[in-house]
Amino acid sequence: MKAQPLRIDLETWPRKAHYEHFRTFDCPRWDLCGELDLTRFRARCKAEGFPVHHALIHAVTESVNAQEAFRYRIRGQEVVLHSRVHPRFTDMDKGSELFKLVTVDFLEDRKGFVASAQAQAASQIEPFPPESKEERDDLVYLTCVPWLSFTRISHAWNLSKDDGVPRIAWGTFTVKDGHVTVAFAVEANHCFVDGLHMARLFEDLQARLDA
Repeated sequence: MKAQPLRIDLETWPRKAHYEHFRTFDCPRWDLCGELDLTRFRARCKAEGFPVHHALIHAVTESVNAQEAFRYRIRGQEVVLHSRVHPRFTDMDKGSELFKLVTVDFLEDRKGFVASAQAQAASQIEPFPPESKEERDDLVYLTCVPWLSFTRISHAWNLSKDDGVPRIAWGTFTVKDGHVTVAFAVEANHCFVDGLHMARLFEDLQARLDA
């Protein structure tokens, strides 16, 4: 059984004024696109036999979980904080032009997580299985556009300004002068996430990729 989220006392919450301000917006979601250096990360994945795609999903989810701002969610008139969120990522079978949504539990152990993600992606036939239609908010949505780089990306989502689930995307790997980089975009709800929090996520993730 997954841990129940912490209910936030809005009256004593330091972010109350910012939360109430942005909740009045018709669309409080915003996005930021930057660039990550994958040079050391990709080399290490190849040396250790890890698929770069699933290893990157693990690293991104690990970094999201390290940032409290990305784990807040709105439930009716309440705000809750998850202790951990889990990835729901897009995947395509070889030879197919159609994607499917794959949901797996996040594991700290990279080897165990990658094995679980690969197994679920390989065995799943339905593009939108029942669990992808559940009303869950302990998730982070991840997608990859491996055919091109980009400077901005938008996502499809229901028109609910209380949607707090972050959406993260990255593009194709670009190799130049011995360095491997990738466009990386994050969309989040301004009720919880400001520019400082975005910067911390990028900084934390880059440090994990370099470590």
